[in-house]
Amino acid sequence: MKNLPKESNHSGWHVPESSTGVAIAREPRPSQSLRDVPPRLANKTNHVFSQPGNRWLRITVACLVLCCASTASARTIVLTDEDCEDMAAITALAPRIGWAGISYGPGEFINSQIDISAKTSFLIRYPMDKIPKGQRVTKAELTVPFVYGTPTGVRTQVRRLLVDWGPGVCHQYRRVRPERLEWNTGGAMGLGQDRAVKATASALLKGSGEHVFNVTEDVELWHSGKAGQHGWLITTDDPTGYLRLSSPSWGGLKQWKLRITFEPR
Repeated sequence: MKNLPKESNHSGWHVPESSTGVAIAREPRPSQSLRDVPPRLANKTNHVFSQPGNRWLRITVACLVLCCASTASARTIVLTDEDCEDMAAITALAPRIGWAGISYGPGEFINSQIDISAKTSFLIRYPMDKIPKGQRVTKAELTVPFVYGTPTGVRTQVRRLLVDWGPGVCHQYRRVRPERLEWNTGGAMGLGQDRAVKATASALLKGSGEHVFNVTEDVELWHSGKAGQHGWLITTDDPTGYLRLSSPSWGGLKQWKLRITFEPR
């Protein structure tokens, strides 16, 4: 073995000389301070980040840290039809019935599914108290399940309701207790009075499956208190087509979902 000096700190190793004059290398002592480590190793990280050519590396790391912090503070909740405060299926074919899913015959309706047409609509309202105060809604999506409909498809709309509704709601009345209050136009069709002039979202639906509507603007309006929380009207202006929805009271249980993502303001 090659003779070495009595003490060499060049590599951070403690190198004493044996009685035979041969140097024996040993691992650094636990008490060895960082000052015993060569500057080029101790300052390796600082060296990398301090180089002028690594400016983009510093920027990239900073962006990653900010993104991770933002992601960590954001939360997502999912509300289903079981969380809903109110639901109703209303139709001009039975103006005083509040749960008229499908016309089964003259004056008869079943609720295993719900038809959407020019004469029938579905109302649904989710609670907003699951979103903590001081939060900003960044994304909200309403999932609507459907079974089938007109083969060419039906332009289905989600519209924000502008007035309160409740017990006894039907095509004629928006509530009957504690007093009878009618819609401005039967079936909540009054533009700018019963429902918003502009549809929150719309899509041409056909076949079967589910569709996700972007309802972020509405949910943020409700959560911030800038608009009354009266839920949505799901309907169509198609004069001849129809779409059959899965009923929350039957096969569509827990398929109606409102997914909300929020973060601190």
